[in-house]
Amino acid sequence: MNLITSQSPSPVTIDEVLITPELRFRAPRAPNLEAENAALHSLVKQMTEAPEVIMQSFVTIAMELCQAGSAGISQLESTTCGEDVLRWIALAGAYDQQYRLIPRNFSLCGTCLERGTPQLFYRPERYFTNFQQLRPAIIEALVVPLLVNNQPLGTIWIVSHDEERRFDAEDLRIMSSLADFTAAALSQSQARYAAEAAAQREQLARTEAEQANLAKDEFLAIVSHEMRTPLTNIKMALLMLQTTSRDERRDRYMQILQSECEKEIGLVNNLLDLQRLAIGADPIAWSVVQLPEWLRLIGETYREQARLHQQSFRVNFALASKPYTLVTDAAKLERILRELLHNACKYTPVGGKITLTVRHTFAGVEFQVDNTSEEIPSEALERLFEKFYRVPGGDPRKQGGTGLGLALAQKLVQLLGGQIQASHQLGHTVVTIELPHQPET
Repeated sequence: MNLITSQSPSPVTIDEVLITPELRFRAPRAPNLEAENAALHSLVKQMTEAPEVIMQSFVTIAMELCQAGSAGISQLESTTCGEDVLRWIALAGAYDQQYRLIPRNFSLCGTCLERGTPQLFYRPERYFTNFQQLRPAIIEALVVPLLVNNQPLGTIWIVSHDEERRFDAEDLRIMSSLADFTAAALSQSQARYAAEAAAQREQLARTEAEQANLAKDEFLAIVSHEMRTPLTNIKMALLMLQTTSRDERRDRYMQILQSECEKEIGLVNNLLDLQRLAIGADPIAWSVVQLPEWLRLIGETYREQARLHQQSFRVNFALASKPYTLVTDAAKLERILRELLHNACKYTPVGGKITLTVRHTFAGVEFQVDNTSEEIPSEALERLFEKFYRVPGGDPRKQGGTGLGLALAQKLVQLLGGQIQASHQLGHTVVTIELPHQPET
């Protein structure tokens, strides 16, 4: 999309290129009422056509009735930056689509809209220097505003490229008549587009509401299932405790009770934590973390857990240079790493390896949890951080789980200003977190 950019005005003043008063003194040419009536009847029949068709008809008729070299319609718009521009939406004659956008604040059309009346320009590039590259050059330009209820929609204009062809009052009369038709058609088109856009927004809102309801129903179904299973096990364990007197069986049932209670508490805690994060009710407690010492303490817990599962675990410090510190929320970072390491221990097979690597990056510090695992399909990787999502067939030991841990880890990483991603390569699942050295304040 090309834009004729604003440039500083030359020493020539606007009054030297504006010659509108001359229209009153030039002898008007004889009107061709037959051609004009035929053209207007044709336009009336086309008012139901597509906007681009009717707009093109307006400029073609304007050029032919006024014997101009070029004609066009410029529609007033605003860019995403809030700048008012005029877009050439229909052209006829010598100009093609080389220039499509023109700043309102330094242009012929902008001047016309500012004054609110038709304006005649002579060699306007002397003042509007951003038109100096336009070919063929403008000798005269008659620009008429398109107004609906005194609100500007744009302009319709004709251009002469010949010193022998000068516009007069007859051209002004024709262009003013065409401007009324054009403004009505443009207003109708904009209203139709606005109605269609509103309908699309309404449909999108309905679709999003339906998806939200489906997600809510799915959420309730999953939570109900996840809570019912431990409660069933708890109920069964309590029943068995009432009917057995053997100490070893009582100990086993007590272990079941403890395990299932921990699952239930974990589910509720994760749900509450996700809710607090969603509403911004979980403040950040920034502190300076000494990484080597801090990570060794975390590693000890999972080294023992890996040993019990016949896995190997190690922490790899790849901090090539200072600082060995990180400004972050230590409790939240610990929660993130514990979720990732717990997940790695859970899905790593017997004899597999788990590695936590810490290294510097250009932007901050990277934590990487790498574990031996079965292949994870690409579509599953894309959903890995969704709430309640679990990779189909990815739990060889049938340990179960809520599917909330990675979703919670992702939310916490984002809260700390970082990024998290997962990949699978050569029999290894790799989850990478990158956090900035200093938080943005």
